[in-house]
Amino acid sequence: MDNIFKAKDIKEQLKAEEEDFKSVEAKYKEIVKDIKAENSGNVWKYLNSKTKSENLSTIVYQNQKLQVILKEIEKYLEKKRRLFFRFFFLSSDELLDLLSSQDKIESVKDNLKKFFDNIFDLDYNHTHINSIISEEKEELKCLKPIP
Repeated sequence: MDNIFKAKDIKEQLKAEEEDFKSVEAKYKEIVKDIKAENSGNVWKYLNSKTKSENLSTIVYQNQKLQVILKEIEKYLEKKRRLFFRFFFLSSDELLDLLSSQDKIESVKDNLKKFFDNIFDLDYNHTHINSIISEEKEELKCLKPIP
C-alpha cells in the first residue's frame, strides 16, 4: 500500500488516508519489533501475554482503520473510472498500479490492450510516445510526440 501514496494525485486526493496509513504502518512495525524482541517471534505468545493483552485489540483497531482506508481508495478509483470509462476494464489493483506510476509510460503500455482494441505496442522514449503499433504491426506515427 505504501506505493499507492507515492503518486502526486493520490496524495492530494487522499491526504487523511495517507496519514492514517502511516500511523497504522508505524504501529504494525512497533508490534512486530516487540514480538521479535520479547517472544522469539511467537505471535500467539505475544498476544496472550499479560503485559501485552491490549495488543490484540490494537491489531483489530488497526485492521479496522485499514478497512476504512481501503474503502476511501475504492471511492477514489470509482471517481477515476467515471472520468475515463475505459478504466472499468482494469481491476482495482491494476488501476492503482497504473495511477501510482502514471509518470512511467511502461505502466500505461502494459494496460493498452485492456483499454483499446488492436493496440499492441508503443514506440516511445522515456518522456514521449512517438507512435502506436497495432497487433498487425501497423504503425501510426504521432504528429507531435505525446508527453
